[in-house]
Amino acid sequence: MVTHEDVIKFADLAKIAIDEKQIDHYLKSLQSILDLAGQMEVVDTTSVQPVAHPFGITQRLRPDKITEIVHRGDFQKLTKHTEAGLYCVPLVLE
Repeated sequence: MVTHEDVIKFADLAKIAIDEKQIDHYLKSLQSILDLAGQMEVVDTTSVQPVAHPFGITQRLRPDKITEIVHRGDFQKLTKHTEAGLYCVPLVLE
């Protein structure tokens, strides 16, 4: 059972601000979600085979081949601030 305190805690954990007037609305919504999950737990699924796709479709795969050329060296020639293949940038945070 979800309580008013739970709704406030969930909002705090999610870092969202909710109006005190809306707590009852969120409480009902959360409780209905948990009730639905409880109903789904009751269903016997022991004879159901797990599937990756509901229609049994497999993804067509293409050959893994290089289609683009890496121009890192050309791009790094445009700047004077590189080291060991990396771009050097000014310190932002200390």
